[in-house]
Amino acid sequence: MSDAVVKYGDVIILHDFVQKGYLTARRQASCQLMVEVNDFSVSAAGAPPIATCPYPRAPEPADCCFQVRPKLAYSKFNAFVKATPGIKDVNALDVVLTPVQLAAQKKMHEEQGQNEKLLGKMRGAPVIYGATIQLYHERTGSYVTLLKERADVDGSKLKVSLHDDGNKNSWFQFNPGYKTGKMGETVKYPNVCILTSTKNDVNVHVSPKETADTKIQPGHDYVKEVLEVNGYVSGTVFRVFPYRLNRDPDIYQLEISSGEPVTLYHSDLEALLVCENGK
Repeated sequence: MSDAVVKYGDVIILHDFVQKGYLTARRQASCQLMVEVNDFSVSAAGAPPIATCPYPRAPEPADCCFQVRPKLAYSKFNAFVKATPGIKDVNALDVVLTPVQLAAQKKMHEEQGQNEKLLGKMRGAPVIYGATIQLYHERTGSYVTLLKERADVDGSKLKVSLHDDGNKNSWFQFNPGYKTGKMGETVKYPNVCILTSTKNDVNVHVSPKETADTKIQPGHDYVKEVLEVNGYVSGTVFRVFPYRLNRDPDIYQLEISSGEPVTLYHSDLEALLVCENGK
């Protein structure tokens, strides 16, 4: 895995190098970005003792999956929003746009089309240290975004949350952690990184429980505590693990990556292995 290169379109999992937990995102009223810390005294049913695993399993893999995307443009979208103040739904039947607003809407749609082309063009290209990326949370269909407001729990930090469409505050620079790489070098699995906002040089940070208790009850037996993810001058170092690598669907692949979902088919019985009622 050390020779595998992080590419745009890859789905990754970020493991907090210090707190020994996984970056997790959920749609909830507060603390949408968290790190769930593993409890090394327990293990999942049928799994080996968690203390014997160097990197214990993620609490809920789907909540921990982020797709690496290139920096997208938002200037025309912002211009359209400014041109249509007070209009919540521009597609409503009773909304009539002025010529200026229609022109802004057209430019916004053109920008969105260019963003889609960029996603396709960059898919499969290697990610280098120093590149500006966006983290797209697959389960919620939203982007990790730094907000210009206080964090929900640790008021001395900035809030990091989810945004449906993303914006300029969703741009983060992929920087090496612990001097494990140099700017301009390709990022490999399982290297470590620090995510830095390109807007104000604030880093993605995890507050310890001693200073900011989220009071969120762990959702799994093998999760010890839930920590708030926010923005601060000092950044948290994350180790990058592959969950689903970007591949050309037209090329038959023989190798399977760790954590990649598969379907098991029994050729003799001509049946699929399924899980029913949690068993």
